[in-house]
Amino acid sequence: MIASKVQTGHVVVKLGDEWRDKLPRIGWRVELGGDGISGILVDIIGNVREPYAVVKLEDRSLLEKVSEGSEAYVIVPRPRPRRRQRRPGRPGLLCLLLGLGLGT
Repeated sequence: MIASKVQTGHVVVKLGDEWRDKLPRIGWRVELGGDGISGILVDIIGNVREPYAVVKLEDRSLLEKVSEGSEAYVIVPRPRPRRRQRRPGRPGLLCLLLGLGLGT
């Protein structure tokens, strides 16, 4: 729920109960009011029991369209697949095919 608006283009959002155990990360995208207005989470403020998120709007001119009390939705990004790292000291497949084995 949007708690307040600031003239610097920031919006303060009260985080719901589902975010008490695991807070959203800074840099995640937030949709405000369902009107296609979005912003980036820049800070978490308040105490542990009642956290608030500070959201920077993409455009300051959209601040008038945001109404206090409307809903806000945090868009959780998909986790990136982890890259497998090659173990050091072992020749790669290309080296084996070309006969360029290390140490031989």
